[in-house]
Amino acid sequence: GKEIYMGGKNGLFIYDLNFTLKEELEYFRDIKVTNVNQINDSILLASTTGSGFIIYNENTKHSVSYNRSHNFIANNIYSLVIYNNALW
Repeated sequence: GKEIYMGGKNGLFIYDLNFTLKEELEYFRDIKVTNVNQINDSILLASTTGSGFIIYNENTKHSVSYNRSHNFIANNIYSLVIYNNALW
């Protein structure tokens, strides 16, 4: 669309096409984002170091975390690739 999602060592941010900051996503504040993938028109999958995977719905602004606190196997996800409908 007309937005760019950029993650880094202190959160996930939305920029416009001129790279002007539009919004800092509050849920991701102080979370180290290593990768962001667009799953469909409204769902993003973020990998993090320290917080596992986070699924974010752009429409509802709702987030769900998958990490050791929620019976997932890891908190640190350093890389993320989606290929042929498989998550690697």
